[in-house]
Amino acid sequence: MILYSLAVVSVLSATLTRSQSTSTTLQLPVVQTQLGAISGGILTSKNGRQYEAFRGIPYARPPVGDLRFSKPLSHPAFDQGHFDAGEYGKLCWQDVPGLIRFNGSLMSEDCLFLNIFRPRKGQSSDPTDRPARPVFIFIHGGAFISGGSEFYEPGQMVTEGNVVVVTVNYRLGIFGFLSTGDSRFPGNYGIWDQLLAIRWVKDNIQAFGGDPDQITVGGESAGAVSSAFLSLSSHSKGLFHRAILQSGAATTSGAIQRNPLQGLLDLACNIHCPCSRSSLPSGDVPSDQDTLTCLKKAAPEQLMAAQYPDRSLARTIVDYVYMPIVDGDLIANDPAEMLQNEDYLTQIGFYDRDYLSGCVNNEGGFFLSQTLYQTGNAALLLNFDFYDLDLVPLLMEKRYGKSSPYAEEVVKFFYTFPRYPGTAQLNLKAVLDTPGDTFFYVPLTEFARAVARGQRSERRNLVYFFEHYPAYLVGRELGTPHAVDLVYEFDMDPSFFGNASLWNDDDEHLRQVFIGMIVGFMETGNPSTAFQAYLKDGWSDFDLRTESYLSIKPDSLTMQRHLRAHAVSLWVDLIPSLLDPVVHLGNRSSTHIPTLSELIG
Repeated sequence: MILYSLAVVSVLSATLTRSQSTSTTLQLPVVQTQLGAISGGILTSKNGRQYEAFRGIPYARPPVGDLRFSKPLSHPAFDQGHFDAGEYGKLCWQDVPGLIRFNGSLMSEDCLFLNIFRPRKGQSSDPTDRPARPVFIFIHGGAFISGGSEFYEPGQMVTEGNVVVVTVNYRLGIFGFLSTGDSRFPGNYGIWDQLLAIRWVKDNIQAFGGDPDQITVGGESAGAVSSAFLSLSSHSKGLFHRAILQSGAATTSGAIQRNPLQGLLDLACNIHCPCSRSSLPSGDVPSDQDTLTCLKKAAPEQLMAAQYPDRSLARTIVDYVYMPIVDGDLIANDPAEMLQNEDYLTQIGFYDRDYLSGCVNNEGGFFLSQTLYQTGNAALLLNFDFYDLDLVPLLMEKRYGKSSPYAEEVVKFFYTFPRYPGTAQLNLKAVLDTPGDTFFYVPLTEFARAVARGQRSERRNLVYFFEHYPAYLVGRELGTPHAVDLVYEFDMDPSFFGNASLWNDDDEHLRQVFIGMIVGFMETGNPSTAFQAYLKDGWSDFDLRTESYLSIKPDSLTMQRHLRAHAVSLWVDLIPSLLDPVVHLGNRSSTHIPTLSELIG
């Protein structure tokens, strides 16, 4: 399945400590909501300005006991009419094999909290100190199995942009996505959590100085995939007005689990719950509910210990079991099909939003990071057998649900030609580009094309490409790896990712550009005003003719066309035509299926 920013999340998790309020002697902020009074704290951003933080606010009832593996329920009014939001709530249960493992005391099933950050009066760069501010709801990444909202403190964005930012916890892994594929364990609980959090913000954010009619939902990696799923859901119509997708989209490889029941039965067997296939003649779960009851009663630690059996290297790195599914409700249909259905997209208000989507220039770098964490030996990535026999077939399976020997040969030819006699290893860039394309660059283009096909003329469809080779990173010659753009967006220390002493003026300039881009989009859907000195003709929308995108470099901002066009043609046109030529001829995204010679230039 998908791997998003796990290495980054693990480094953050190992290094970060929970932020404390700047001073208990300052007058702490208190907000009156329809649920009761909420008191917060004061934090100091990296630029030295103070801002207000309301952390650990419960937006749902604890999903424990009978509420485990169920849709979330709204949180009632606070006991005694008050809630102290001075500290972060606990992380949702997670245990990523080979990476950081949290102390169990930091995790809980009672983890459905959100955090609200707003400027402190007199500390914002905006002299008007406007009363109703744009709102950004940020959904964290982590492959739907790891991460947490507390790792994304937006001090500089809040104080320099004079906006309100909300970060959200949601259920992960087994607790967020275990499913029978039917109404008994319907799955997608983590996405339902996000939806309920957005509704909570819509209903309450005005009390915090936010504008409920100017909400942007966005995220990075799994958070971007979530934002895409929410944008494609009828349940979110009218809840938000703009969406930001950073390194992820609806068709990201493996974002949908096609066989959720198998994962449930494997888990049941691993913890000694009833799981005999002899009792499942039609492929359903046992009618007496013994399996489901057993899973609901199992201790969280027991479930965590049993979730990942021994598997191949490729599956360990990129194939996760407990993921979103097509449930016919929140995710109504296969995302690729929904993106092609203009009538459906019109009906749910998909075209009524502005969209900002983007990637960094070494998305596949996550794969190298994960291999180092998992095995300590990155050379395994460059092994011909690993690439030919393990990785490529798995990527085909994850994207298309099937493969063929000939199609696999075409993929191998595209990325690794020429293979010189006597060469023992593949080119590292080629190996990283293969999953980078299927997880990130190609889905980005597919999503932007879907927006362009039917979007209203007054709405924006903007795409960016972050092209930077940071001096502080090991392996800088490959570019910015997946998720490292977050250090330019949030108050993260560059030492989490490399040698912070090498953070330079280029990095600081890009931080200003990136935050300006996000804030400008939140405010108007048009961040071009932040780039007037660089873009005389403004930021052109991505349309079906030019497929324009903004190239962001330390020394320039320029409009370019057709991001990774050859790779997009390979995965969107050529491979589907080889796997299912009759169907593809009637449903292809372009009028021309490229030949191999065209693809390799």
